Amino acid sequence: MNKQKIIAIVVLTAIIILLLTFSIMFQKKAMVNQLSLLKTCNLTIKTSNSTYNTTVYEAITQAEQKQGYMNVSIVGENVECKDNCGMLFPFNTSQESCFWMKDTEFPIKQIWLNYSNGEAKVVYIENASPYSTNIVCAYGNAVLELPMNYTINSLSVSKIGYGDLFYFRNC
Repeated sequence: MNKQKIIAIVVLTAIIILLLTFSIMFQKKAMVNQLSLLKTCNLTIKTSNSTYNTTVYEAITQAEQKQGYMNVSIVGENVECKDNCGMLFPFNTSQESCFWMKDTEFPIKQIWLNYSNGEAKVVYIENASPYSTNIVCAYGNAVLELPMNYTINSLSVSKIGYGDLFYFRNC
């Protein structure tokens, strides 16, 4: 093969890689922007020590629930989150619901809840790993997902546990 053909192949390959990189970056940015289209609601977390307030996204439709946090990037460790610090998946009835982490880039605390009259009690907690295709199922009428690298008003998400209560408003 002559030198010009080799150079042309190398240049073409570089252009293709560059276009693929921009395409992936654009898709991720579009997914983050789609989060802003979701309805939000107020969340109060009551632990044995204190009360913490924030807002969370609400994934209501089947399409929103299927998408969840897939292909969304959250940059940083120990991110102090003030608003939109998680995602609530409400269901019409208490049911078995299953989640996985395919195409999710950050660890998430998945909390299955029994929710009634604005108050929710923890049924099951799973600390889910990025990109895991393990399917985790539990019963409840809502699931709350909180990124593990978040801190909500000095409460580390990793410290949230079974005795904590969750109060939702405007959901």
